[in-house]
Amino acid sequence: MSNKIKFNGKCNDGNLHIVLPSFALVLRNFTKKLKDKNGKAITADEYLEKALENKKDMREQYNKTRESIKRSFQKRRCFAMPPPGDYELIEQLENISFSTTCKHFQASVGQMLEYVYQEQPKRLLTSKPINGSVFANLVRDFVKSISIEGVSDVDATYTRAAIEENKKIGIAASKMFQKHMEDLMLPIKRRELHQKCTDARDAAFQHVFGNSIYDGLNGNVAFNVAKENIEVFSKKIEERNEKLLQEKCTQVLEECSNYWALKECVESKCFHEEGGIHGYREICRGIEDEYNERLASFEDHEVEFVQRKSFEL
Repeated sequence: MSNKIKFNGKCNDGNLHIVLPSFALVLRNFTKKLKDKNGKAITADEYLEKALENKKDMREQYNKTRESIKRSFQKRRCFAMPPPGDYELIEQLENISFSTTCKHFQASVGQMLEYVYQEQPKRLLTSKPINGSVFANLVRDFVKSISIEGVSDVDATYTRAAIEENKKIGIAASKMFQKHMEDLMLPIKRRELHQKCTDARDAAFQHVFGNSIYDGLNGNVAFNVAKENIEVFSKKIEERNEKLLQEKCTQVLEECSNYWALKECVESKCFHEEGGIHGYREICRGIEDEYNERLASFEDHEVEFVQRKSFEL
């Protein structure tokens, strides 16, 4: 295995523990008494460690294999599983329930399951847990590298897997931002929209900083992906808010009392008669007051464009 995996371009088994899982030896149908050579009772874990000890009277390969196991699997456990029952029960093992096996067997299985369920996931060099997506990328890259080059460099493989995962994290963060923005009831004040965008962006970046892997050393992939997507969507949401605001202002203006009467008089030039300008101004003030009252939740400079344009009839 050490001949197929490289660290910083070199093949050796000194760093294999970084990529290998913890070691769990399960001894099935174990009936031997767990004692050392002096007859003292020992645990299954101690039994394993004694089995991995070097023996001077054994051939070199015997000791070399055990040294490699200890070096590559630095976390080791052993579970000595007794037979589940007598001969008759074992013959019917496929057809019986777990509760009918012997109590000692059930206790041993319980200890093993507790260990498995409490075992922490494998972590990257940056102490980030390896999730299913990262693991899939690692396996895919390892297999591809070994099939093409006959060897796989762990550092390079981890870097590529981290980059792919960070792209996904960046996309996920930008989707979080997009969801926050899509939930807004537009149009709203520009200042309020800017604050909403800032809050949603900060939350998205917090997701990036909390979940990205090895990102700073790889060009801030997750951050840059999120930032680019957020900037694009921010521009779209601002343009949409402006469009909806103008539509709302136009609708409110057209619903004001005397608006259409004013437009009709302007088109018919009835205000050109003597004293007509006074009546024109009175109607405009009334429309303006009603317009501003209905759009009081917006800043004056946000709504005056439509109003000013309408009075240029």
